[in-house]
Amino acid sequence: MSVSPNEIQLPKKSVWARMWDIVAEKNKDGSWELKWSTFQGFAIIVGIVLVTIYSYYSPPSRGHVWAVCVFAGGIALAMGVLVGFIFGVPRAAQDGNTPTLGGTVTYKANTNLEQISDWLTKIIVGVGLVQLTTIPGKLRNLADYFATAFGAPAVPGSVVLAILGYFGIFGFLLGYLWARIYLMKEFSEG
Repeated sequence: MSVSPNEIQLPKKSVWARMWDIVAEKNKDGSWELKWSTFQGFAIIVGIVLVTIYSYYSPPSRGHVWAVCVFAGGIALAMGVLVGFIFGVPRAAQDGNTPTLGGTVTYKANTNLEQISDWLTKIIVGVGLVQLTTIPGKLRNLADYFATAFGAPAVPGSVVLAILGYFGIFGFLLGYLWARIYLMKEFSEG
């Protein structure tokens, strides 16, 4: 008697077990570890909750303030994901031999972040710390530009910079980690 694969019934998992599979994964040694995306999702949700609390106590139009805060946070998140993706894209390992059409290409981590860090350090030393005094003014101008979207009651620029910085940082981490973990896996298999 043969059994077709369509007739095989796998044991059903409980809702909690399926939710746990989304949040965590088993290591090689059998212990459970939270996925990096769980931390990222939690941080983004915390940011949205903080923005919601801020907009609740901001007169006069709570919905307008909330929408602008979420929109500004979304822009910062998207830009952070883009920059993180650019830094995290793996590159082909170059061992001096050019890969053939049928050969396999190995990938290694992109070290552009280290190169850019080194480059920026040399620029800072070369140009001097005197020119860095213009950065706070530029950040203030950016905050003032985004603050105009909130309407007549002036929103402090520090709140706008906090929203942009918070979501920008977590967007960068999201894009960078996704590219380093999943894109490298796709390139290796494809």
